[in-house]
Amino acid sequence: MIPPSPVLSLQLELAREDLMEFLDYPPGHSPPRRMEPLMAQALATASRLVAARGAFVHAAPEKAGQLLLPPREASHLVLGLVTIGAALEQAVTSLTREGMMTAALMLDAAGSAAAERAADQLGAVIVGQERAPGPVACRLSPGYGDWPISAQPSLLASLPATSLGVSLTPGHMMLPRKSISFAMWLDSDGAGLPARRGCKYCSLLHCRYRERRTHEAVEHSESNTRQPPGNSASPGATP
Repeated sequence: MIPPSPVLSLQLELAREDLMEFLDYPPGHSPPRRMEPLMAQALATASRLVAARGAFVHAAPEKAGQLLLPPREASHLVLGLVTIGAALEQAVTSLTREGMMTAALMLDAAGSAAAERAADQLGAVIVGQERAPGPVACRLSPGYGDWPISAQPSLLASLPATSLGVSLTPGHMMLPRKSISFAMWLDSDGAGLPARRGCKYCSLLHCRYRERRTHEAVEHSESNTRQPPGNSASPGATP
């Protein structure tokens, strides 16, 4: 396996739409006007606290089996890891302790958006693009689809996780929580391959790659938007 890339600093630009995605607002729906100042504050705070970094390594496609990753026909396999650091999570914890739950929720969502943007940006670097307006290929993370969460130790062992400040809990969850580990399949030209079978064959409902053909109006409020920050953690990509 080729040595990993150096640890890269990733420049992010968070937008209001990024935050709304992680607050579960469907496209075309806007939050109550009273939420706008809190959203603006969350974005500003996230921009100040986020220190996005990442690294990647090229691996032989045959290594997929060692990582418990379902194989597919591809010329290259790339493993990646990004994190936004721990500062934003610490700020969310402080807001929660002070009883500022809505502000904590907003900042937590901004952190999730930042982690996704960081993974998008590292994906762009991997395929030779300067900037990433969105995902450049279908990223796979342990704990999603057919890739078990138990693959996390082997995956992180292939990457400079210690240099990035990322560690695993006994349950294979990453710390800092706003970190994403992933694999990308590339073709012979170095371009990312799309999803293998299509959304109708996948049981994962909450996925940013899932095709959305219809949208139902969803009523949001400060009390029912999402569960409190700190109580949710997703494998591979932490919300």
